[in-house]
Amino acid sequence: MHPLLDQAAGERRLMLANEAIARGAIEAGVAVVASYPGTPSTEVSETLARTAAERGHHFEYSTNEKVAIEVAAGAAWGGRRALSAMKQVGLNVAADPFLTLGAVGVIGGFVLVVADDPAQHSSQTEQDTRHYGRLADVPVLEPASPEDARRMARAAFDISEEVGLPVILRITTRLAHMRGAVTLGDILPIRPPPAAIVRDPRRFVNMPANAPANRRRHFEAMARAARISESSPFNVAAGEGTVGIVASGIAHAYALDALSALGVAEQVAVLRLGMTWPVPEKMLGRFLRWKRRILVAEELEPFLEHEVELAAFRARRRPQVLGKRSGHLPRTGEFNAALMTGAVAALTGAAWTPPPPPARPALAVPPRPPVLCAGCVHRAAFYAAKVATGDRAIFENDIGCYTLGYGPPFHQADHLICMGGAINLASSLSRQTDQPVFAYIGDSTFFHSGITGLLNAVHGGYRQVVVILDNLTTAMTGHQPHPGTAQRAGRAFRHAKIEDLVRACGVTHLEILDPLDTAGAVQGLRRAIAHDGVAVVLFRAPCRLHPEPPAGTVAKAPFEVAAGDCCTCGTTADRSPCSVPLDAATKVFRSARRLELFGSSAARTRPAVPPTPPCTAACPAGICAMGYVTHVAAGRPRAALELIRERVAFPGTLGHVCHHPCETACVRAKLDDPLAILALKRHAAASDDPPEKHYLLARAAAVSPTGKRVAVVGAGPAGLQAAYELRLRGHDVTVFDRAREPGGLMASAIPAHRLPREVLRREIDVIRRMGVTLRMGAELGRDVDAQALLAGPERFDALFLATGAGRTRRLAVPGEAGEGVVDSLDLLAAAADASPLPGGATWDPRRLPGARVVVVGGGNAAIDAARTARRQGAGSVVVAYRRTAAEMSAEPGEREAAEREGVRFELLAGPVEVLRRDDRVAGLRCARMRLVEPDGSGRARPVPVPGEEFELDADLVVVAVGQEGHPGPAEALGLAVDPAGRIEVDATTLATKRAGVFAGGDAVSGPWTVVDAIAAGKRAAWGIDVFLRGAAAAPLDLPAVRTDDSWQVPEPGRVVRERRLWEGDAQDHAQAEAARCLACGMCGHCLACVETLACPAIVVREGKAAIDATSCNGCSVCAQMCPNGAIAPGPWGSGA
Repeated sequence: MHPLLDQAAGERRLMLANEAIARGAIEAGVAVVASYPGTPSTEVSETLARTAAERGHHFEYSTNEKVAIEVAAGAAWGGRRALSAMKQVGLNVAADPFLTLGAVGVIGGFVLVVADDPAQHSSQTEQDTRHYGRLADVPVLEPASPEDARRMARAAFDISEEVGLPVILRITTRLAHMRGAVTLGDILPIRPPPAAIVRDPRRFVNMPANAPANRRRHFEAMARAARISESSPFNVAAGEGTVGIVASGIAHAYALDALSALGVAEQVAVLRLGMTWPVPEKMLGRFLRWKRRILVAEELEPFLEHEVELAAFRARRRPQVLGKRSGHLPRTGEFNAALMTGAVAALTGAAWTPPPPPARPALAVPPRPPVLCAGCVHRAAFYAAKVATGDRAIFENDIGCYTLGYGPPFHQADHLICMGGAINLASSLSRQTDQPVFAYIGDSTFFHSGITGLLNAVHGGYRQVVVILDNLTTAMTGHQPHPGTAQRAGRAFRHAKIEDLVRACGVTHLEILDPLDTAGAVQGLRRAIAHDGVAVVLFRAPCRLHPEPPAGTVAKAPFEVAAGDCCTCGTTADRSPCSVPLDAATKVFRSARRLELFGSSAARTRPAVPPTPPCTAACPAGICAMGYVTHVAAGRPRAALELIRERVAFPGTLGHVCHHPCETACVRAKLDDPLAILALKRHAAASDDPPEKHYLLARAAAVSPTGKRVAVVGAGPAGLQAAYELRLRGHDVTVFDRAREPGGLMASAIPAHRLPREVLRREIDVIRRMGVTLRMGAELGRDVDAQALLAGPERFDALFLATGAGRTRRLAVPGEAGEGVVDSLDLLAAAADASPLPGGATWDPRRLPGARVVVVGGGNAAIDAARTARRQGAGSVVVAYRRTAAEMSAEPGEREAAEREGVRFELLAGPVEVLRRDDRVAGLRCARMRLVEPDGSGRARPVPVPGEEFELDADLVVVAVGQEGHPGPAEALGLAVDPAGRIEVDATTLATKRAGVFAGGDAVSGPWTVVDAIAAGKRAAWGIDVFLRGAAAAPLDLPAVRTDDSWQVPEPGRVVRERRLWEGDAQDHAQAEAARCLACGMCGHCLACVETLACPAIVVREGKAAIDATSCNGCSVCAQMCPNGAIAPGPWGSGA
């Protein structure tokens, strides 16, 4: 016998409140139960389902909540006791029949159990069902404990029959899942079916002619309910005093605990309302008499609080009412002991200090966010859709397990409204975008409310892909049956086939696919996307946790990871990992290529892996290195150029000054030398068109204008790249810069021996001719008002700040002020255009020959300044740096080149004073330093050695100790900056906290490289486009940002240049170099299975993927998509 059928009246049992409700219904003799599963109500229905056969009551999981109420209503109209249980949003679906049922009433007792969900643990709204009780004007009961739940469930049937109306039993999440002691009552027999159905159409056919009589009958019924409420044992007042609490539901239990904890229980009167509609007005009026202050405690809406205020008004009393309206209790979320104790303390004036937050446990508890189960067939479907769409689609989601497609790694829930809503949303959105539009819906939800939407989509001629996820059960709430279920718990059903219903709706393109055949799923989805109309993809595979899997289902052994291939660079000599991280999009691409090459056969045998090179992932700007190297190898430099220009506006410039992280990542370096990717880029750029005839001019002219105007402040690499991208996205762009010539530090601070000026000027000219307006000599704050850019007559729709990293920091030592001490950036700029240095003509670069120069610093700017001074004829150049060479941030090859050009390095030298004679610089006094523990930068911290100072002779001191943020632009726009003066932005979009204002490049990151600044410009352009156009914006084409900017040492030479393997970039030499490419692909940072599938059976151990054999159920999706080919079926029990 089921424990809940035990006749042992008077005995106490421990049970959930939901189980107690089921017991109360059984005691009341419930005959018919029709429900729809939904947390937090499900255990009520599940308990009644499990007891149905033994007890003899009818139980069914109806197609939806509306059907459930209608089935139960039919039983109640037949004179039998009926119950329907659902969650709060389910009543929205059933509101139509329920409101009519309230209008005409019932004969047999009808109890509607509705579970509200404060804090929305498993719901899309935080609604209060008591409003439905008021709207339908039917009695509402609210238990405060499991014992209350049993008593009220039983009494609700009696009340329903006494007043002739349905009764709502309203519970909330915390109560539903609370376990407590319950005293069993006696079990009444189930009332047999009536000998004849009472036929009373004047009452039960609520047409206009009959409605007035029903209204009168309804009012009379609620008058009886009001009398019941006034004397109900569930409405109880206790205590005396001028301070009181009115409480309902679980809030009553919290209130009693709070009174006890504060020691004020004897001072406060408490009115517990268990029957909250109709409100016992007389009882409430008596309770309010002589009360000065009242606290109303209830979960969700201030329902009773309104009634208390109304009762006080009627009684012409004005007690202070504390509650949700007053702010003493929150209107959203669940109650807890601390919340209630604080409110009671405010009511009574009792001393109370909020408890401190709980101490962090010694052993950190890992977070457990909701995720799809290990091997979930929906995960396979989401992954297939991600591959099939290339992440370029709109995804409408629905209610079920598959709602978990919302977050990473799938991001396949752009909108969600209600059960069955996805298809209708997708229909409308398909007319507003050219992107594929998907509608996800589950099998149970399709029966629940999806069929009508599909009919409408076909009838309306919409174009979308409807994905029905059929795992043969209502899995999320506990594997309940639905109309497509053939058998459950030994009971056979006459089941419907989804595909028959789909065809009956008029769908002409139907794909029935196994989601675990990943390659086949991708191909089927692509066919569906190509269909002009409504295409339905039916993914069918049993839930991996199905308690009764279909006949013929064979359990599979768990898979295992070959550690030697996981996260390993498979084409290198030593198979060691490369130094380049990959972003998620790259991992999806790599796994997609794996599917294209090997299909589902990888689930059976580990094949060879196709090459996907680390060089492509290494580029901050996302340039496909393997792609353009392959074009050069094939003798197609023009195609190579166009591929590069798809991503950047400066192919030639980068061919000269990029720090080429692609070469650092090149696996060829493990064999001999890395591929000369930088030189190959320079070779491709040589085939570019002249600016006046450039092919991009026609492309820019053909772009449909968006009508949006964007202002870019700063004509450096970030600003110009952003302008280039925004123009190609259809926006009108104006660039402002205070300098005379565009280019930023590329034009003013990179020496001409590294970047020929003509190369840069040509590429900027292309940008100008594409339609970008350049307003040079316009300084923000002086010539241009920052606020006016967003609100003045020239108002722009968006603003991008690319103002650079600011000025060089000062040494802050005696003697620094005055002539002869200059900023390294000023020296480089003056040398670039042969202009005098700021501060007077004394240090005109033309007078550098023979001068003694000391450069203070250890970064790239210091080395560039030293090499420039040497090239300008300085007699001696010394770089003074306070750490050792190992800590220098300059690129190693630059330092070695400087030494070969005659620059001397004085290491462990900290400046103490600039020495002067007759107001002219005579030298630099330095303290000898030693290194101690690391500072915030992670480098060893230099401290002076006491008593050890020395002097360096100097006529000119050049300061290159890093740049500090320039707060002017940020201050002018009210933007937040970090302690270093860098503008704070969203890392994804580069948006500041001010709407429409974006920032990037050195102004955000601090001094960085040209290609990183270009990447920031690209990211900002995308972020601005998304801001301006939303979903219409073209996707971002950047990889993950890298932090390793090391590069290979150039060839030796007195004046060292970047490696130039072929003067003139001869085609045959270029092709020969490009042919060295290994087209490698195994990735040492892969973990694609972890980040792309997010399967809880796959974990990371010591940097490699591992499969938990106790969780893995052999779905094989990870093996099919692993880019490194590192996953294969294992023998039983052999998994990690």
